[in-house]
Amino acid sequence: MDCLKQENESVKEKCNNYEDIIQEMNQKVQDNNKKVKEELQEKLKDELKKESENQRMSFNEIVKKQIQDTNTGH
Repeated sequence: MDCLKQENESVKEKCNNYEDIIQEMNQKVQDNNKKVKEELQEKLKDELKKESENQRMSFNEIVKKQIQDTNTGH
């Protein structure tokens, strides 16, 4: 019976260790997901900023061309 109790305690300890490891791994995954999300948000923000700048430049070029056309009578 003592052998069975000892084995049972050993199994419990292993389970507790595995649970701790799983919790640590889960926390690492959550931390990594947060980091990836932040990086993706920053990348998207940069892309949107570049796109906005490109659109503004295109709009300025169109306006300049229209002004030139108006001044030259086209």
